[in-house]
Amino acid sequence: MNVFEENSSKYILLDKTLDSIILPLRIDALDTTNTTRFIIERDGDYDTDEDDNTVSNIDTLEVSYTPELIYVSRACGYKSIFNNLVASRASDENNWILDVQVINNTINNEDAAHINIYH
Repeated sequence: MNVFEENSSKYILLDKTLDSIILPLRIDALDTTNTTRFIIERDGDYDTDEDDNTVSNIDTLEVSYTPELIYVSRACGYKSIFNNLVASRASDENNWILDVQVINNTINNEDAAHINIYH
């Protein structure tokens, strides 16, 4: 699987098979809705040959959220919280991602899953 943010050439994940991934959310505009689109490519290693039967499949995951900074302490500084989390997949003629489900619409713990992607 390959994962990168839309309009970026830098891979978040390149040619890995995992049961979970961590997607970076931006805090460009605080207290306003931000949207980040991730390109998730299945079978990306098949794109290296000339065979039309072995092509990769790309789906787009769109994540919207409202970032907020919470003051923790002088020693720790601020902590990022992401509220109003909404996730969806863009529909196309050949989706390999079947469904996207938000488990918790507030991200305040980096150790727990917040979105399930079914394929």
